[in-house]
Amino acid sequence: MIQQKTKDVSAIVFIENRIMPTKFYIGMHVQDEQGTILLKSHTWHNSKDVYLFAKLDSRTNKTLIVIPSTRVQGEELEFTLSVHSNCKISLKKIKEGK
Repeated sequence: MIQQKTKDVSAIVFIENRIMPTKFYIGMHVQDEQGTILLKSHTWHNSKDVYLFAKLDSRTNKTLIVIPSTRVQGEELEFTLSVHSNCKISLKKIKEGK
C-alpha cells in the first residue's frame, strides 16, 4: 500500500464540482529486477492510499521493486509504503535513477 499525505480539511478544493480530498491521483506498479511488470494499479486514484494484493511463492528469493506514480508526469509527493506479508521479507530504499 502507498499512502500520500492528506490535505487539511480547510484546504480541500473543488474542481469541476468534485471534492478533491488529496493532492494528486496516485497509483503504483510492482516489477522484478529485469523490469517485467508483475502487478499494477488499474487506474490512478484521488485517495489517501492505493493498495495491491498479490500471492507470491515464498520459496523463491525474489527481489521486487515497487514504483509509486502520479497521473501527471512531473508531479512529486512524499508517500509511505506499507508491506504486509505472511513470510519474512526485507525492505530497502533505492535511489532515484537506479
